[in-house]
Amino acid sequence: MRLPPGTVVPTPMADTENGPGKGAANSSADTDSTVLSLVKELRALGQDPELKPGGAWGDQWVTVCPLPHESETRWYLDTSHCLGRVHTKEAMLDKFQDIKQKNKTTEESATKPEALDWSTFLASDLGAVDWLAGQLMEKGQQMSLIGAGKVGKSLLTLEWAVAMSAGYSFLGDEEREPVRVMYLDQENSPRDLQRRIRALGYKADELKNLDYLSFPAVGPLDMKDGASALIARVDHYKPQVVILDTVSRFISGKENDADTWIALYNTSLKILKGRGVSVLRLDHFGKDTDRGGRGSSAKTQDIDHVWELTEQGGNTFRLRRTFTRSGMGPDDLMLTRHGAPGEDGTTWHEVRTGTPKPFEGLAAQAAAKALDLAGIPIDYGRDRAKKEGPALGIKEKGNAFWGDVVGIRKKPGYIPWNL
Repeated sequence: MRLPPGTVVPTPMADTENGPGKGAANSSADTDSTVLSLVKELRALGQDPELKPGGAWGDQWVTVCPLPHESETRWYLDTSHCLGRVHTKEAMLDKFQDIKQKNKTTEESATKPEALDWSTFLASDLGAVDWLAGQLMEKGQQMSLIGAGKVGKSLLTLEWAVAMSAGYSFLGDEEREPVRVMYLDQENSPRDLQRRIRALGYKADELKNLDYLSFPAVGPLDMKDGASALIARVDHYKPQVVILDTVSRFISGKENDADTWIALYNTSLKILKGRGVSVLRLDHFGKDTDRGGRGSSAKTQDIDHVWELTEQGGNTFRLRRTFTRSGMGPDDLMLTRHGAPGEDGTTWHEVRTGTPKPFEGLAAQAAAKALDLAGIPIDYGRDRAKKEGPALGIKEKGNAFWGDVVGIRKKPGYIPWNL
């Protein structure tokens, strides 16, 4: 086998009868022979390594780099399996033996009968709903939380994550058994996270069941290398809930392409689904908020629930379920966000009494905000407010729409944007 052009393989110190690294350095030919021998052994184990200096991540990429260190040859291995660092050639081969055995086990399980045993299946008690805190989704389900930028999706999700992991009540639900939560955040800075944790008033001992990965080194989850990195972390932390904030940061394909979301599910999320691990995906609204999250509609094909978080004015928010497979649990919640800026332990979300009106969507909120900023009096009725629309660039949407806008501005507790 010929090494790829430009590959530099450092020469290991030779092993002699006096012990490792005690003799003269190998020649270039000896080095090539040593590396080629290792490559052959790896291939005999079902692997197909590639030599590349410096380390690389990716499917089927292996870096074999023998380096003299502390009078012995250390072999460093980097793969999409996240095996990390191993010492000595034998240790490396042991790692690959482990992989081979796992693959063998997977192959054997794939040959076993998969058809249901109807007697056992029908005798099983599958009727009980096993909720996660807040009753927004059941254990093992996958959901999407959609909202505009800066509406507070991450803040609400962080409170929910701690409630699930610590066994706290959330949104008026009863206290439930704690579950381990793994939060992958590619969106918020460590400073933002610290500020929110302090605002919510949590202490370190309350977070021991929450594994928070801030800007984790995982590749796109719609590709095999990223999926392998995710599964390696799931194997390590063993969470019952995985949170992706924000899902668009975890893909390589275009959001508008259905293939991107199909690949995300088939490559990563289907594995978690099969293991019974719940997944929460945070997402942004598209240009047309009435059509939900931005991008292809295929992104919600594998989702059990879709929830939308919208601001209603002041400290009031609406959490509305726009899609569900099961129909179980609440569909519409009005939330009050408590808290004072800079005051630790004062922030939390509470369910308000009463049912929200179905008209209060984000488009009407945007129109109400535009009227406020233009100085339009808040006591304007539907017809007078409607006349101001064209000058503010608000497309005509009929009397019902403008009635909704006026209803938002006149709601008790509404704080105009121009104050």
